[in-house]
Amino acid sequence: MLVTLRTFALPLVLLLALLALAAIIVLPDPRSFSQNRPIAFGVVLGAGASVIAAILQTWEANRSRRLEVLRGAYRSMIGATQAMLDQQRELVNFPFGHPYPGVVSSFNTPADYYRHDPFEEAKSLEAEWRRRYAEGERELLLEADRNDEVLVAWRQVRKSFFAWVRRLQVVTTEAQERAEASKERFAFDIDDDGELPGLDQQLRTDIDAFAAICRRRIKAVR
Repeated sequence: MLVTLRTFALPLVLLLALLALAAIIVLPDPRSFSQNRPIAFGVVLGAGASVIAAILQTWEANRSRRLEVLRGAYRSMIGATQAMLDQQRELVNFPFGHPYPGVVSSFNTPADYYRHDPFEEAKSLEAEWRRRYAEGERELLLEADRNDEVLVAWRQVRKSFFAWVRRLQVVTTEAQERAEASKERFAFDIDDDGELPGLDQQLRTDIDAFAAICRRRIKAVR
């Protein structure tokens, strides 16, 4: 945790003020220094104790705030994996995206048809998990480097997720090409693909490992 001069500004001002008070007690009559010495010593001792107490309170308050920020960062990163799974679920349910909700004909093509993005919901969920993870990573990087086990585990999660997404894109593209070639309607089930289930299992294994590390960190900073 970074400690700056501003952190101890108030305690230092307090110390200087009490030292000045001790000087006022002693200096008006230097000949009576031996008589006033116990009083001055008591003032200085009290000032020192006050400063030490103030420093400790400031340090503890800063530490508590920082630990709470770190706990929030790990929770945010776990939340990113949940948003990622939501995106995966969206792609499973709508592998070709959401169809245009209106009616389109050759005589009347509404302008919003061209603005319609079939994968808008999936993209929104991706933006959400990216945002949540970035918020947590920003705080974590103040305490650790990019080889920290949390960051390494996240890179594995992201790698597994995009491997699953790329395979899904291949499967849906092949299905669309077959449908266009045959000019017939077709039944599509992503579970029929030989690779997707394995990629899905790898993703969930990596997410579980990543979340376990984050939860362990949350417990460690209590």
